[in-house]
Amino acid sequence: MKRIIWILSIILISILLSGCISRNLIDAEKFQRVMEDSGYEIVEATYQVDSDYLTKLLITITDGAYQFEFNEFISISSAQRYFGAMQSFVERGIGSSHVTRSLSGTNFSSYEMTTNGRYYHLLRVDNVLISADGNEEYRDHIREMFRVLDEE
Repeated sequence: MKRIIWILSIILISILLSGCISRNLIDAEKFQRVMEDSGYEIVEATYQVDSDYLTKLLITITDGAYQFEFNEFISISSAQRYFGAMQSFVERGIGSSHVTRSLSGTNFSSYEMTTNGRYYHLLRVDNVLISADGNEEYRDHIREMFRVLDEE
């Protein structure tokens, strides 16, 4: 009985602490610097979007196999809504075989899915959403870029 209580206590503490995890904000300058240092060309595309809630949109130029986007919103709630909409959009394309991974903390949400030969990665920190969409074969590279963005 003591063992069961101990295990349940560990699980409860883990659940409670998972909400205490936070991440540092990745701003537009950091995104652009890291991506350019990694050999990507960045396009400022904010002007292409008619939006009252989006303040900055940066897109990487690649060979078409994958792409990164940086979206900065006027508020955290706008970024949260867009994150939810993007996740729903990705999930509509789920094939018979798929793998998902998600994590949330005090100021962030992260979602990854691999399905139908495609890999999707979403990361929202405060009012910023960074997304990547690409061929599954680039999954490790995309994950590495998110790790580098998080470390810088």
